[in-house]
Amino acid sequence: MLSIETTLSGKEYRLIRILRAIGNDNRYIIFKNLEKGPVYAADMNGPLKISRPALGKHVRSLINEGLVEQKHVVEGGTAKALYEITDFGTKIIGKIKSFTEDMEALSSEIKSELQEELVDINAQISSTKAILRGLEKRVKNNEISTQDYFSLKSDYDKKLDSLKKREKELKQRLDKK
Repeated sequence: MLSIETTLSGKEYRLIRILRAIGNDNRYIIFKNLEKGPVYAADMNGPLKISRPALGKHVRSLINEGLVEQKHVVEGGTAKALYEITDFGTKIIGKIKSFTEDMEALSSEIKSELQEELVDINAQISSTKAILRGLEKRVKNNEISTQDYFSLKSDYDKKLDSLKKREKELKQRLDKK
């Protein structure tokens, strides 16, 4: 019997906290943009169109997980908060990029397999239609009985319906990719 674990290891718990920290759109945008270099708090606010308190909350979440650090800089007699990505944050960005590339490759591979299956399904549809046309000719030429014709036609119509249903499913999946 399958045993369900209900506790997380320290590493798993840490991973979940990191994923939560970057799982918010605004936090991920902040995080991703800090990869380009340090940014003053005042410069982050405008493009994100969020309040200063919300910005502070998002940045604190990233700081708490060790992804971003805050430095205090005095410029022209004014203290400013400067945020930059940590070395750990840079490693996480690298893992995200690698994961994204893997997902794109996998998506491309799946799309290719779906396209191949669609080609195969279309060939089966054409073949089934040709068989049905052949059956019509054979019944007209009295080569098979009407009863046999309708029995075979029913079987091939079911197969054709099944193939068309699969064709539709494949096209829908390909449209989503």
